[in-house]
Amino acid sequence: RNGIIGLSSMMSSVMPGNEDWPARVMFDISYFIVYGIFCLNTIVGLIVDSFGALRHEQILRQRNMDTQSFISCIERKKIDTIAQAQGISDGFAYHESHKQNKWDYMAFIFYLCETRLFDCTGPERIIRLGIEEGDYKWIPLGHSMMLETYLDDNGGSDDALPRIERKIDRIGRGVGAAEDWDSHTLAIADVTKFVRSRLDKLQSAVESAWDLLRGEHGTRPSSPSLGGGASATLARPMSPARQMTMATRMMTRAL
Repeated sequence: RNGIIGLSSMMSSVMPGNEDWPARVMFDISYFIVYGIFCLNTIVGLIVDSFGALRHEQILRQRNMDTQSFISCIERKKIDTIAQAQGISDGFAYHESHKQNKWDYMAFIFYLCETRLFDCTGPERIIRLGIEEGDYKWIPLGHSMMLETYLDDNGGSDDALPRIERKIDRIGRGVGAAEDWDSHTLAIADVTKFVRSRLDKLQSAVESAWDLLRGEHGTRPSSPSLGGGASATLARPMSPARQMTMATRMMTRAL
């Protein structure tokens, strides 16, 4: 085993007629089994497994970069769908290169690191202190102005309150401390409940006013009979000005 281990040439040769021949045979065989098979194969196996794990990690990283945005971690399908609705052909590439370019974020971080803290503006100072403390809440994880602007403009009236809640939640988490967020959440919930109740009352008043303007409640009850056999006479319907005045009063009471 001179080629594998490289120690046989350094030892004296032993022939079958020598008295050390059995011991030398056992030594050579055991040495080859322990070092030539066990140790070398273990090292080769560790090397192969390490490269296999690195290759698998690289494949997963590349798949993640191909299916999610680098900064906000938003699914590529969602970005492409909204970009297509806006008339953008390759929406994911446009989003990654123009809206959330990772190199722009890197340049901004280097700029903050090279700028004196005294020369930073308020937001820049907060972000730099967060970077030094390992706090990355300033990165828009799960948010994109391109997507949120489109959803806000095309969300419809039924989605107004949820959109307001999302905006308040985003603003509050950006400027509020973590220990104060529970009180902010309770305040937002109270405001939301009050607004919903007012909107429900306003909707009921609008529906009643609309029914009134259509004439469903625009006639008065018939007057009583004036004498034997005289038929009841119907009062004239209310004037449009009167109807508008009553509708305005109903909406005012609702608010």
